[in-house]
Amino acid sequence: MPTQKKIGDLGKLLQEISKYLSDISDVKNVMQYYWNAGIYAEKLLHLCYEKQPISFPIDVSKIADKLGILIEDVNINDFSNEHIKRSNHKIAQLSVQKSIFSREKETIIYADKYVPEASKRYAIMNEIVQYILHKDNAEVYKNYFVMPMCPTKSDILVTEIFSIFLLIPMRNFLNEFCEYVKYRTYEQNIPISTEEWIKYLSERAGVSEYYVAYGYQYLRSASYWFYQAWEFKDNQEKLAEIHMTEKEQIEIWDWMSEKEFSEMKEWIFQND
Repeated sequence: MPTQKKIGDLGKLLQEISKYLSDISDVKNVMQYYWNAGIYAEKLLHLCYEKQPISFPIDVSKIADKLGILIEDVNINDFSNEHIKRSNHKIAQLSVQKSIFSREKETIIYADKYVPEASKRYAIMNEIVQYILHKDNAEVYKNYFVMPMCPTKSDILVTEIFSIFLLIPMRNFLNEFCEYVKYRTYEQNIPISTEEWIKYLSERAGVSEYYVAYGYQYLRSASYWFYQAWEFKDNQEKLAEIHMTEKEQIEIWDWMSEKEFSEMKEWIFQND
């Protein structure tokens, strides 16, 4: 029974994630959208990690295992498909098909063993998110990881957003940033540049600097939404201006205490 409950909880959460991410065309507050995407990512990670702490680098295999996805390292150039138009961008391939033995759905991500590990981890996570978005599709489909400079489809954009929040969870991002600032201030007494912080975060998260820099805007926006919830604690007029409801504010308060926020405010939400 506990196992069935966990499977039910996972299925319900995946449906909620798919529905929420897919409604990006109706987004009126982008910071709120990023924040909620980050919360959904954290919920999924908690289910996948169970009682283990969520720490850097995120164990991609835990998510794949929970979703029943196999990951295989291959020479991706050995695969051919008429739908591939930009093979030089292909890093990982998601294959959902019926097993020739059991006739049940079989999901495999083929990852190129020759690309850098940090890029491969991001590609695999991207394919996992694509699977979440389309897992209830009746047809057997194939998808290919492509990282366009300017996405032309909304599902590609939301896949990138959610992939970042899974690889760099918001709580880990804030805690890591706070400790990093303390260290640089106390131990080294050296000014911090965004470039250095992104490089450090890239190394800690096991994600290439390119994807960390690309996703940094999402993490910053979500962090600012969190900051506003506590900063405008007693200012309903300001909350109305940013369109944050009382329910949303309370959810953020429950996510992280005012004491923790106050410490972070001193180090990473500096106004001076």
